[in-house]
Amino acid sequence: MKLLVVDDDEITRKLLHEVFVGAGYTVGLSASAEEAIARLSQESFDVILSDIRMLKLSGMAILSFVKKNQPKSVVILMTGFGNMEGAIRAIQEGAFDYISKPFKIDQLKELVARAFRHWKTLQEKPAQALDSTEHLNHALIGKSPQMLEVYKAIAHASMTTSSVFIVGEKGTGRSLIAQAIFDKTTRADKKYLSVNGANLGSVLDSLSSQAAGTTIFVDNVDQVPAELQEKWLADFDRVRWIVSASSTQGIREDLLYRLQVISVHAPSLRERKEDLPELIQFFVTKFCEKNKKPTYTFSPEAKELLLHYDWPGNVTELGHVIERAVAMARTSVLYPEDLQLRDSFIAEEGVLRSLEEVEKSHILHVLQETGFNKTKAAEVLGIDRATLYRKTLKYGINLGERGTGEGSH
Repeated sequence: MKLLVVDDDEITRKLLHEVFVGAGYTVGLSASAEEAIARLSQESFDVILSDIRMLKLSGMAILSFVKKNQPKSVVILMTGFGNMEGAIRAIQEGAFDYISKPFKIDQLKELVARAFRHWKTLQEKPAQALDSTEHLNHALIGKSPQMLEVYKAIAHASMTTSSVFIVGEKGTGRSLIAQAIFDKTTRADKKYLSVNGANLGSVLDSLSSQAAGTTIFVDNVDQVPAELQEKWLADFDRVRWIVSASSTQGIREDLLYRLQVISVHAPSLRERKEDLPELIQFFVTKFCEKNKKPTYTFSPEAKELLLHYDWPGNVTELGHVIERAVAMARTSVLYPEDLQLRDSFIAEEGVLRSLEEVEKSHILHVLQETGFNKTKAAEVLGIDRATLYRKTLKYGINLGERGTGEGSH
């Protein structure tokens, strides 16, 4: 079992050499893509495990060389900068898999073992070239392992015309995933139609022989009436179906079997909170540009709230919250009260605190910093003085506790 490890980081090369030699592999090492390609020109390897980002040529250059010159070798790409474009491009251009750093050694060993099993099957059948694809413009954002699996699923689904079932909570970007799959497979003369499950009947009635090549996305497929599901089965093969729902309940078994050729899990925001900072920045930039405002920032309390809130409405809720905050805020600093998440709780120094407690603490802090100058405090908080009075009354804050003579202003 011959494995070539390519990475410009010496520590990583030595670690992986030790791991895989210990697991019984014959391991070659290359410190750059150029060195790896030169070696592959003279020697074949069963599996190539390569970093993507290196100084000159990238791991994608190795992948391209291998697919052209050693099409039965298997390539795994590693990166510390995982994103949708990278994952989809890697899979579409023929990588066996794509893994983000830092990775768990056991996870990587299992992946390499699967790659070798795949290599063995390739020896028994001819290699097939994979087409490169167009750029995606969707806001599917995140570097978490959960999102990496979504990106890879999009890539695999886009290489077929089989039906796809996307399962996930509302607000997780199910329609974006469907659109991404279509955009990766479609040509200019093909059509894409999106419909809610409750309205599928009118679409089925209008299907014609000219519908071939059309992709229809059915959101909330669990809302398709039971009496319509049998008719759907009769018309199933006329188009490509991509469907989504929060569960598979309410779908008859024979229809579900046809719909679930490929399954994709759309993770909730609770499952991938490590993606929150990137998502927050994306939405802040988007809505500041939309409203022609300078880029806003968050107070520490607001940032803490965003990172610890459960987001039952997922990414859709996050976008709406930030859009409203940017549109309504009076200053370029966003505070907890701008977010309007009244039922949320955040953790501070290991203790759960309600938003009201955080707001009270923040108002008191601003008052203390401004010497209990009500005008200045209201300005910093981005509220008028009347609102400040109401909030201090609500929280029992004594406005007479001023540190300077400006408290009456």
